[in-house]
Amino acid sequence: MPDPTSTIRLFTDEDLEACVAICAANHPEYIFLHEIEEHREFLTKKPYEPAPYYVVEVEGELVACGGVAIAGSSMHLCWGLVHPDWHRRGLGTKLVEHRLAWAKDHPELEAVELCTSHKTVAFYERFGFETIKLTEDGFGPGLHRHDMECPL
Repeated sequence: MPDPTSTIRLFTDEDLEACVAICAANHPEYIFLHEIEEHREFLTKKPYEPAPYYVVEVEGELVACGGVAIAGSSMHLCWGLVHPDWHRRGLGTKLVEHRLAWAKDHPELEAVELCTSHKTVAFYERFGFETIKLTEDGFGPGLHRHDMECPL
């Protein structure tokens, strides 16, 4: 399927419900119910600031979102989500590449970290991420947590 024309821009408070809906649409395959409200709280309280949180639009429709957070000399990819109707169309790749480009513009950063489930490890390995810790059922029953890292 061809790569859709998309726009990546900064999240605004008006995007909250659309981002929560993207998160909810990934339940139960990738997200547990309790994580939907955790995502809402994350977007409301904005603990990632001053680092950015992005949204991806296709023809005015919000279809993906994801941000970064800084901890010391590391950047953490956080809450990267693509609506299931848009999986495997290149939007997740664009969002990761956009966030990695942001990191490369910050020379004080030495590595990028993330935590994800076993279901998306191969996706992140394409960008050079390696699992540094595996926690069986780390997100809940049947959803194993991989803490991953990629040097900049």
